[in-house]
Amino acid sequence: MIEVITTKEGFKSLEEEWMFLYNHAADVTFFQTFSYNWIAWNIFSDTSDQLYIIVYRTGKKELQAIFPFYIDKRGFLRFINDVHTDFCNIIVQRNLYTIYNLMNDVWKHVEGENSIKFLMLDNVVQTSPLLTFWKVFFGNAFVFSQTEHSWLECFKSENIFEEFKHLTAKERKRLITLERKSSHCKLEIFHKKDNEYPEKQVNSLIQSMEQSGIRSSNYLNEKMKSFMRALYDNGLVEIPILTENEVPVSLGFRFVNESRDFVMTWVILYKDKQYNLWNNSTYIVKKAKQGDITIDFGRGGYDYKMSNFRPKVENLYRMMVAKTVYGNCYVLFKLMASHLRKTIKKYRK
Repeated sequence: MIEVITTKEGFKSLEEEWMFLYNHAADVTFFQTFSYNWIAWNIFSDTSDQLYIIVYRTGKKELQAIFPFYIDKRGFLRFINDVHTDFCNIIVQRNLYTIYNLMNDVWKHVEGENSIKFLMLDNVVQTSPLLTFWKVFFGNAFVFSQTEHSWLECFKSENIFEEFKHLTAKERKRLITLERKSSHCKLEIFHKKDNEYPEKQVNSLIQSMEQSGIRSSNYLNEKMKSFMRALYDNGLVEIPILTENEVPVSLGFRFVNESRDFVMTWVILYKDKQYNLWNNSTYIVKKAKQGDITIDFGRGGYDYKMSNFRPKVENLYRMMVAKTVYGNCYVLFKLMASHLRKTIKKYRK
């Protein structure tokens, strides 16, 4: 049975069921929590955006899946806050035997909904049932990898870089040297349960990045600042702040799970790239001393991640489905533009 939530009241009423399903789902991250989506919708949604959360239940009303969607002013079906969400996915009950029927039923509903003109599903994880089933069901769906994410698995260690078996001896030595170079700096990890939101430090580094042209004020606008703070105040992120001579030089918003054995980098702020690298290396060492942990570097295969830490890499995907002739032309344009952008970037190096 399909139910579509289009009001904030309906959205809020799902909270308890949503989190129960989340805790019994596979392939979910912080981005699929109720709190993340609720905060994002309240801060970023525009008056022209239409909430369109698809809820799938059995005949006995048992919740089996949530599709956290909305429809924008163009009629595009999208994930809530996909611009700032590194990993997009639906929330589906783990080990569901009837997954084919579920995905087929929701696909038929979406295909028959006239208010949906186009599907623009970004940053979809490669294990998502959307990629597995909807690419086949829609027939004309385009799925391609637009970006990626990377991670490291670290076990408890007093000297984690010395024990990174995926690195050569020379590469391990470079990381050890990197950490020693930053020994004059101090790393303090801020978390809601222990610290108030470090607004002064955050704003200081935002101003520094804007003045240096590293980040634009359009990205780090008031809505984004409110969102960053709300995530912290709800305990979804912790903030490791690196200081040099008591001056903040780098910090990162890192999503952290309840058991504190998985963290993922989200927004990073720094005065210089070197400080960002020092923040990462010191943070990894500090976390590994506390216990086994997976460090996810988040979206983007940036050089500071790849060349220094040699992490594992996994693709993220964009799915585009057009329901009109014009829409199919738009798909081809977006594919061409994406390829051209990456080609230009490659040859500018």
